[in-house]
Amino acid sequence: MEREQVIGTSSTSTTGVTDEPLEQLIRKARDSLFEEELFHEMSREMRLLLPYDAETRDHTICLPASPSDPSLRQVSSSQDRKILIDLIPAGVTMAAQANTEDELANVIALSLRILLCHAHRKKLQRRSQIPPPLTDQPRPTIPSMILRPLINHFQHHDVIAAVHTFVRSTTTVLKSAGLEMSFDITTDLAIRDFPKSIVSTTTQQGSLSAVDKFLDSLTGELNSTTTISLPTHPRNNRSSEVLKIDLRTNHSPPVFGTEYTVHIPASAGIAPASESKVKKLNFTNFDGFRSYITSFLSVYLAQNILAAQGDDWIGIENSPEVVRTVNGAHKTRFWVRLDDAHLCLGFRPSSRTSGQSEFIWKGESGAKTFLQVADEFGMQ
Repeated sequence: MEREQVIGTSSTSTTGVTDEPLEQLIRKARDSLFEEELFHEMSREMRLLLPYDAETRDHTICLPASPSDPSLRQVSSSQDRKILIDLIPAGVTMAAQANTEDELANVIALSLRILLCHAHRKKLQRRSQIPPPLTDQPRPTIPSMILRPLINHFQHHDVIAAVHTFVRSTTTVLKSAGLEMSFDITTDLAIRDFPKSIVSTTTQQGSLSAVDKFLDSLTGELNSTTTISLPTHPRNNRSSEVLKIDLRTNHSPPVFGTEYTVHIPASAGIAPASESKVKKLNFTNFDGFRSYITSFLSVYLAQNILAAQGDDWIGIENSPEVVRTVNGAHKTRFWVRLDDAHLCLGFRPSSRTSGQSEFIWKGESGAKTFLQVADEFGMQ
């Protein structure tokens, strides 16, 4: 459902007829019990999902399929989407109506059934193990992992799409200024490493089946990696620095939601202001992550591009500003400001008490390069 409009409905099995063979009636009765158990297990798991805007309305489970992070909703294509799960009694015929997302609804319904079967196998594995010592404390009842993997995948997909859009627009802006920057996003590491995990994953009871290994990887946390090759100055012969970003989504302890981990390249000459030895920062919302990346790139361009123009270009530590000196005296102050839509290079001669100039790139081709504008400003 999107904006209170149904955009997809899963298909239901045909209702029983009185003259069907006995085997067919038994099979449908078994399937009916399975569906009731599935709905019961999902209702139990709903208690853990109340903080994520999940709710139950008139015996219908309502799950959010749009981002819970307000800053993600602004860039997400799946705004105000919800998943409604209802248990339809046998014999009730749904009105036939084609929708644009019927295929997605059928995939979700099938995934829920597969996850229940997987939960049954996990319970069987636990019961076949040696039981823990007897205590007076009751054993905790762990709800099955059915709805949480579904929310994980929807949220992780929205996060990847938002990061891709942000990094792509930033790359376009920098390229329009003649600064070469590229990026690569590796998504669904669990699926990518699936063939390798089939060979290596074992348990105390022996090797798991390929299906169990695959489902174990999908019901756990989801990980993706974004690598950004940062621009370099033409005078530098060293290879491009790489900024690595890890995305981790999980709705089980210790992570609730998505965590953004930024690995700062040690040789970039930029350290977090809090502690110079720290080279890794964690963020729990997209807005904070995006704000830091734009600030980091602004400082990086000033310290590693502008300051590399010559010995008389001196960068101000951990700042997007550079001063150019003449005979040891400050002549011109430059600054860099970047967001995902604009790159600004500004300068102010120290000989003037007021007045400053700026050049802005908006991702359009044919403009002067970043270094050309810096040279022109430096001669004023």
